[in-house]
Amino acid sequence: MEAALESPRGAVKLPRAVQKERRVIPFPEELKRFDLRMSQGDDPQKKVFLLIDGDDEAQRRWAKTVLDEEARQKGIADAQVVLISGKRSLVLKELGNHAALVRVLLDQGGQMRRMLGVSALPVRAAFSLEGWEVEAEVLEEHA
Repeated sequence: MEAALESPRGAVKLPRAVQKERRVIPFPEELKRFDLRMSQGDDPQKKVFLLIDGDDEAQRRWAKTVLDEEARQKGIADAQVVLISGKRSLVLKELGNHAALVRVLLDQGGQMRRMLGVSALPVRAAFSLEGWEVEAEVLEEHA
């Protein structure tokens, strides 16, 4: 049971993104008829997911950098980290002070990866009124 909580079941290793790519996966027309607002007001909040390989140190650092920036801008980091592969314990250690507040989810069976059409990592996916905004990030190597 403990191993099931550490790494995603059916994990696959994906390559790193070699070019920045942004696309929107729109909601089906029948869903657009409903009010999909996730908050009150004219500026709905976006739910953000950071999809990473937890075994890749550079991707763990990228997730922490994104969370640090989010905390500076909003006062709290509320993006969720989704492990496509790798170990949750490594990610939690890297997140440091964010580890207590940020959820680290496991992409069990690759469901989220397939739904979003992810073929390279890391990816920032935001759930908005238009649909899923999916953005592959290119990481710079630090010597």
